[in-house]
Amino acid sequence: SEEALRPSELLHSHPRDTGAGAMTTATQNHRTAALTVFDIDQAGRLTGLSTTQLQRWDRTGFFHPSLADPNRRRAYSRIYSLDDVIALRTIAKIRAVGVPLTRLKPILPLLVPDEQGNWPARSLCVSGTQVFASREEAEAAAGSGREDAPKCFDLASVLAEVKAGIARLGDRG
Repeated sequence: SEEALRPSELLHSHPRDTGAGAMTTATQNHRTAALTVFDIDQAGRLTGLSTTQLQRWDRTGFFHPSLADPNRRRAYSRIYSLDDVIALRTIAKIRAVGVPLTRLKPILPLLVPDEQGNWPARSLCVSGTQVFASREEAEAAAGSGREDAPKCFDLASVLAEVKAGIARLGDRG
């Protein structure tokens, strides 16, 4: 069976619903809060994408935040879930190695957790400007004449980066 990664386990605290408008959950005993949803500024800081990019992707339909108000002119009309942030961080990393947006649309279905909320333990690999669901597929597509090894992005590493970023959101330094 495929091992699964659960974001809430990486946060060492299970998110809980704290009512409408609540953006964080925290306890007196913890220095940092486990954020369950993120506004566009927080999502930008966690993913490495600009708020302009996130707004553009929402407008064009490439990537919509999970908790969006239909009236995008309202304050806090774009609210991103933890799953959104994980997917966007992965997209940002893949874009950074030169993959065009048109090549990313087909992989979006791979960037969601399963029905139980677990993220599959997998890597996405880039060969040239193509994205593959495994290193083997990327190597086969590259052929033997290519010197560059595929660049792979492990979702477990992305989850760890997001976790570290969430911890830093609470820092005031």
